[in-house]
Amino acid sequence: MTSLKATLIPSWAQAGGDKKMLARLDDSVEVEKIKNILRKRSDDGNKLIWIMSKSLKFADMNGKSLYQISIEKKISVADLVVDVLKMNTGIAVINFTICEDDIINYMK
Repeated sequence: MTSLKATLIPSWAQAGGDKKMLARLDDSVEVEKIKNILRKRSDDGNKLIWIMSKSLKFADMNGKSLYQISIEKKISVADLVVDVLKMNTGIAVINFTICEDDIINYMK
């Protein structure tokens, strides 16, 4: 479990903290660069990242993958990620991309 921004937003876009990142998400040129990176992700990869939040504002997304939410909302995953981060820069996700061998190694 980690944050959505740590999982998907490049470090250059996070530089300077949340306030600077949000400014980049509101800048048409900068947000397009971020979205272009997000658009390169596969559907399979987007199925492995699930939103996890206790907040009622995310009740319709909680426990669902980015892929599933984007289908339900009829928007791209790139647009979804930007919209969610604008609502909460610290939104948590579960990322199912770590293999079992890595988990065992980490736990050691």
